[in-house]
Amino acid sequence: MTQSRIEQVLSELGASVGADLAPDANGVVTLAFGDDVTLALEVPADSDFVYFHSTVKRLGGADRVAALESAMERNLFGLPMSGAWLALDRSSDELTLCYSLLAASVDADRLSGTLEALAATVRALRQEVSEQHGDDKTQSLDMSDHFIRV
Repeated sequence: MTQSRIEQVLSELGASVGADLAPDANGVVTLAFGDDVTLALEVPADSDFVYFHSTVKRLGGADRVAALESAMERNLFGLPMSGAWLALDRSSDELTLCYSLLAASVDADRLSGTLEALAATVRALRQEVSEQHGDDKTQSLDMSDHFIRV
């Protein structure tokens, strides 16, 4: 039920932007926002939730511990991120912004607003990291061959 509901919402949103937003066989849609942010939306078959995630920064180097401590401090109460949280993706060694919504509460307008807000949050976090560390190595996404620009 969840997958079909979200597929319907994605179809509505896709029609409004002129793109096919159908999930792949794994229930994932990856969207590009400009040239700097990609955001994945996942609809697991056995879940009542829709999950979102986007890479903020590739870790490694001398600032790894500081970056993880900063992420954990941001997760405390989640105030600056409006309910989103930061997590470590061990397989890619990336700091990732994550968010979830109850699928039953999602419509095309809410989904669109959520996607835009998450993309803006990723940009703001990257900017802050860049300013704190005096570098511009916060963009670590490998652009997928299968994404849709919105």
